[in-house]
Amino acid sequence: MNPIKEAFTTAFAELFTPTINGILAQRAASGLTPGNWTQLSAAINRNRGHLTRAKKAAIPSVDMLYTFASALQVEADVLLPKLKHLLPIATRSLVSEYGISAGISQKESEIYAFYLLIECPESDLDSATIRAAADSAAPTSFNDAKQAILTTAEAVGGVLRKHVAITLLENPVSIVGGDHGRFK
Repeated sequence: MNPIKEAFTTAFAELFTPTINGILAQRAASGLTPGNWTQLSAAINRNRGHLTRAKKAAIPSVDMLYTFASALQVEADVLLPKLKHLLPIATRSLVSEYGISAGISQKESEIYAFYLLIECPESDLDSATIRAAADSAAPTSFNDAKQAILTTAEAVGGVLRKHVAITLLENPVSIVGGDHGRFK
């Protein structure tokens, strides 16, 4: 599997079930049904075993997502984790899964994620951009934020370089030649 897709799948799985759990808890506290997973399985006409597998699945199918949303009486986008929450988890997952560095802390991955979400040019490490990223994730010094961005970017780059090298060794035609030079 593509390491980036794998990292985002891991992040999605980490965030999706707790989101449903939170909505179920709010509904139960308000006396609404479904207010637990058993009631939810009955509301969507699925057996409990199917729902247990769905909870463990990384990303629900579109029809399952809308089924959950309908039963919970929420908009489907409420169930979807936001990129600002997915990106730090995916970053840590990517780096730890491929063993490129000793690890990226939660704070470092959050600073890196917010830096990326600001959509600044890669070479733009000016103080305003880094300060905005650092303040968005957690208050920290400018130098610590800059170091977190550089360290995390290096680790992520190492994973991607390693993945491309493995892909080239396993199937050189996938990058050059037979597929018109495009990645598979």
